[in-house]
Amino acid sequence: MFGHSGQAVRRRVALRAAVVGVIGTGAMGVLGTIGAGGASAAPLVCDTVGANQVNRVVGDGSCGAKSDATSSAHGEDRSGAGSAIGAAANRGHANAYNTVPGGAALAGASNNSTAYSVTFGPGGFALSQARNGGLTVAIAGIGGTTYAGPDGVRCSGGFAAAYDSVTGKYCIGTGRNYLNNSVR
Repeated sequence: MFGHSGQAVRRRVALRAAVVGVIGTGAMGVLGTIGAGGASAAPLVCDTVGANQVNRVVGDGSCGAKSDATSSAHGEDRSGAGSAIGAAANRGHANAYNTVPGGAALAGASNNSTAYSVTFGPGGFALSQARNGGLTVAIAGIGGTTYAGPDGVRCSGGFAAAYDSVTGKYCIGTGRNYLNNSVR
């Protein structure tokens, strides 16, 4: 009886590690593309460290960042026609990157946590809410909608991936086929 439960736990841990690795690799690939100039418009960047707030709107693109004295926030729209907003408090670090027209990336972090939201497909929407020392990642591709935060994770539409370290929940997939350990 106990031998089987130990195997099940090991399988669950291995599956979670594999999914986190896939999501992390995807995030690094997207961020690598961003760093290499993944979109044609000049980037619109909003950065804050310490108690500060920055908002920028140029044409149809926008970014925003707000942080308290102990935090940092970054919002970056590389499309010229989308939005990226980061907000952080209480030693939080929020990072939002939009690379495509019509996309929106929103990241919030509090209580010594880190949040990443990335969109790389038209119409993508990524929302990441990190808290309590955790890490959240939300990545949305073409028509994808993704959420990672206190309510777990959600993925829908086109490509979407999400991970929340506090709940241990993840989802990743395209269209109707998703791999997840969420009850929703």
